[in-house]
Amino acid sequence: MSRTALACVAPPSRIPLAQMRCVYDCSEVQAKLDKLNAQEHAALLKTYERMLAKGAQRFQVEEALIKSPWSAFAREPAGS
Repeated sequence: MSRTALACVAPPSRIPLAQMRCVYDCSEVQAKLDKLNAQEHAALLKTYERMLAKGAQRFQVEEALIKSPWSAFAREPAGS
Protein backbone atom coordinates (compact mmCIF):
# COMPACT_ATOMS: atom_id res chain seq x y z
CA MET A 1 0.00 0.00 0.00
CA SER A 2 1.39 3.41 -0.92
CA ARG A 3 1.55 6.47 1.34
CA THR A 4 -1.38 8.10 -0.43
CA ALA A 5 -3.53 5.04 0.13
CA LEU A 6 -2.73 5.09 3.84
CA ALA A 7 -3.73 8.73 4.09
CA CYS A 8 -7.14 7.91 2.60
CA VAL A 9 -8.02 5.18 5.12
CA ALA A 10 -10.93 6.27 7.30
CA PRO A 11 -10.15 6.36 11.01
CA PRO A 12 -11.83 3.65 13.09
CA SER A 13 -15.00 4.56 14.93
CA ARG A 14 -14.51 6.10 18.34
CA ILE A 15 -14.04 3.52 21.07
CA PRO A 16 -15.32 4.89 24.40
CA LEU A 17 -12.65 3.74 26.82
CA ALA A 18 -12.52 6.63 29.25
CA GLN A 19 -14.28 9.79 30.30
CA MET A 20 -14.00 12.67 32.72
CA ARG A 21 -16.22 12.13 35.73
CA CYS A 22 -17.21 14.21 38.74
CA VAL A 23 -16.36 12.22 41.88
CA TYR A 24 -17.64 14.65 44.52
CA ASP A 25 -19.58 17.91 44.83
CA CYS A 26 -17.24 20.84 45.54
CA SER A 27 -20.05 22.87 47.13
CA GLU A 28 -20.64 20.09 49.69
CA VAL A 29 -16.92 19.93 50.46
CA GLN A 30 -16.83 23.71 50.89
CA ALA A 31 -19.85 23.59 53.24
CA LYS A 32 -18.17 20.91 55.38
CA LEU A 33 -14.94 22.90 55.38
CA ASP A 34 -16.79 26.00 56.59
CA LYS A 35 -18.32 24.05 59.50
CA LEU A 36 -15.05 22.38 60.50
CA ASN A 37 -13.23 23.35 63.68
CA ALA A 38 -9.68 23.84 62.35
CA GLN A 39 -7.97 23.33 65.70
CA GLU A 40 -9.51 19.91 66.35
CA HIS A 41 -9.37 18.54 62.80
CA ALA A 42 -6.26 19.92 61.13
CA ALA A 43 -5.68 16.82 58.97
CA LEU A 44 -9.28 16.82 57.72
CA LEU A 45 -9.05 20.55 57.02
CA LYS A 46 -5.99 19.99 54.81
CA THR A 47 -7.74 17.12 53.01
CA TYR A 48 -10.78 19.27 52.21
CA GLU A 49 -8.53 22.11 51.02
CA ARG A 50 -6.66 19.71 48.70
CA MET A 51 -9.98 18.38 47.37
CA LEU A 52 -11.10 21.90 46.50
CA ALA A 53 -7.74 22.78 44.97
CA LYS A 54 -7.68 19.70 42.72
CA GLY A 55 -11.34 19.86 41.74
CA ALA A 56 -13.88 17.09 41.39
CA GLN A 57 -13.15 15.97 37.81
CA ARG A 58 -11.23 12.71 37.41
CA PHE A 59 -10.26 10.68 34.36
CA GLN A 60 -11.97 7.30 34.62
CA VAL A 61 -11.09 4.32 32.44
CA GLU A 62 -14.00 2.05 31.56
CA GLU A 63 -12.47 -1.33 30.78
CA ALA A 64 -15.87 -3.05 30.78
CA LEU A 65 -17.02 -1.04 27.74
CA ILE A 66 -15.03 -3.29 25.42
CA LYS A 67 -15.92 -6.97 25.55
CA SER A 68 -12.51 -7.99 24.27
CA PRO A 69 -9.49 -5.78 23.62
CA TRP A 70 -8.69 -7.99 20.63
CA SER A 71 -11.83 -6.80 18.85
CA ALA A 72 -10.59 -3.21 19.22
CA PHE A 73 -7.17 -4.14 17.85
CA ALA A 74 -8.80 -5.87 14.89
CA ARG A 75 -10.52 -2.62 13.90
CA GLU A 76 -7.23 -0.70 13.72
CA PRO A 77 -5.76 -0.26 10.24
CA ALA A 78 -2.68 -2.33 9.54
CA GLY A 79 0.61 -0.66 10.29
CA SER A 80 -0.64 1.81 12.90
